[in-house]
Amino acid sequence: DFARMINELLDAFDRVVSEEQVSRIVEESYVVIVGTGTGRSRARASNTTPSIPKAAVPTESRDKVLRIMTRMLDEAKGIVVTVNNEEIRPQVRIGLAFGDVIMAKVGLKVNHYTVFGPAVWEACGLASDPPPQCAQ
Repeated sequence: DFARMINELLDAFDRVVSEEQVSRIVEESYVVIVGTGTGRSRARASNTTPSIPKAAVPTESRDKVLRIMTRMLDEAKGIVVTVNNEEIRPQVRIGLAFGDVIMAKVGLKVNHYTVFGPAVWEACGLASDPPPQCAQ
């Protein structure tokens, strides 16, 4: 049942990412990249926090990140599994950061991208702090 819940949650997040036309990176957590273009990213949602002045982030990117974050939290609210007659819902926490990141394929046997940078580390720290179903 837990595997089904995780699958439903990731499917819901994938739909949001697809509809918003942004990139998803496979990591230990669900990572979304917004605002890429020149080989650098100025905004990133899901496991990230403001690391550059808010005014320096393009309004379009900032608004898209906030919209994605809100949609992901809403999608998570609708997912529930029953285990031993008890309803269980996913415990979603989101860290949000804006800043430059480096995205690369690392290692000989890796078929996906990895994301590095202060914004990533900051976001991961923030994602561990809020109560479930919250973002910061």
